[in-house]
Amino acid sequence: FADDTNIFVTGHTIEEAFTNANNVLENISRYMESNLLHINTKKCFYMIFSPRSKQKAVIDPDKLQLSIKGKIINAVNDTKFLGVTIDNELSWKPHILKLNKKLKS
Repeated sequence: FADDTNIFVTGHTIEEAFTNANNVLENISRYMESNLLHINTKKCFYMIFSPRSKQKAVIDPDKLQLSIKGKIINAVNDTKFLGVTIDNELSWKPHILKLNKKLKS
């Protein structure tokens, strides 16, 4: 099984980043299909990282979407990565909160 794959994409603008990401997803989808592998789109999501000093990007879901084979990929604000909970501001806050909750139980 190949799971927990992460892809990092950049762009000078949010629109360019979405275009680049959709191109990467299309290439990955073709590779997986040609090798008889499956992507579980229910477990796929994306997160946009941005510096605290910059204003958060406003994303119009009608114009900017990520998809695999026509299935929309949803955005999240935080996720677990190699055992560490990270958020879209790369702060320690969600990790500390989850760890604190776990230690109290």
